[in-house]
Amino acid sequence: MVEDYSGLMSIYSKESPDLLRNAFDSILAQTILPKEFVCVLDGPIGLNLTEVVKWFKSECSNRPKLDGSGEVV
Repeated sequence: MVEDYSGLMSIYSKESPDLLRNAFDSILAQTILPKEFVCVLDGPIGLNLTEVVKWFKSECSNRPKLDGSGEVV
């Protein structure tokens, strides 16, 4: 049985876009993806980081969703 879990990440304006992308890539490479992932924007983050967040959001929406049994819904 697949356990549901959530992810949480704070994003600050001084973050490196490359390192943020690496962190998101790592999340997407997990065997079991989180049921939800919350990004907390700690103030304005600028265009480069915003683009990485938008990319991550689009990657998440393109992936199949799993129900509690691990079946694709």
